[in-house]
Amino acid sequence: MSNLSIIALILIFSGGVGAILLAISQNFSGAKDKQDILNLTKAKNDELQGHLVEIKSERDSLKADLKLRDERIQKQTDTIIELNQQIVEKSNYISDYLTGGKGFPFISTNGIKTIDPTKDEQTTFTLFNQSKLPLYDIVAIVFDWNYVESKMQRTGNDGSILRISQNDFAKSMIYRFDETQMPSNTNIISRDKFDLHDGLLYIKLKSRSSFVFEKIAFVTENGLIYQGFVVYDDNDKILKEWMSPKITETAKAAINIKYNQIPSKVNFTLTE
Repeated sequence: MSNLSIIALILIFSGGVGAILLAISQNFSGAKDKQDILNLTKAKNDELQGHLVEIKSERDSLKADLKLRDERIQKQTDTIIELNQQIVEKSNYISDYLTGGKGFPFISTNGIKTIDPTKDEQTTFTLFNQSKLPLYDIVAIVFDWNYVESKMQRTGNDGSILRISQNDFAKSMIYRFDETQMPSNTNIISRDKFDLHDGLLYIKLKSRSSFVFEKIAFVTENGLIYQGFVVYDDNDKILKEWMSPKITETAKAAINIKYNQIPSKVNFTLTE
């Protein structure tokens, strides 16, 4: 074999070894890159997980802060509502205290036994304020309905407008209370006494906060005097009613019949 051939073979062999070495080198480099990529991916993933943990922690903290804030706001709102309610209640109480609120005056009668058995039992009037608040500017006028009925003329569709002379109107007034103020749960007794053993009374009562009407009726049965009264507003709503204890059914019926003789609301038209 010539030297030239030998040299050629050496070059071919050297080229093959170089190719093999290059391939091995490339494979090694590719494996190293893959590992680097895997390591980098793992590192990034770990970093991302760390960020996610931080975000979750911040979210939970923010959620707790928001809940705490909402609870604080709700508590403050409840406190404001409670304070407003207290202010309303105090304002209403002050207003009711200055006007008398829903309280109203009414009159009851008390029999007084006479020393002389030949004389009829006499009666006094008692003006009551049973409200928990004071009443102001009280006017209560008691009319003798039997006298009114004997002197008046009925007009109007329901007969509630009564024409009566000024003189007879003045005579029909049995008693009048004029009180500037009545403290709560108090009463005032009339100075005068009256013979009302078979009477029928109509009463107008006014205070700063109310305008009510009252009927008082007396009946005598078997020598005993029974009485009853009913208080009602201008809508005919009964506010208070009472009858003598142990009253008989016949006496109760007689009192109700007397009540019906008086219209619910009476308007006096005065004539000369």
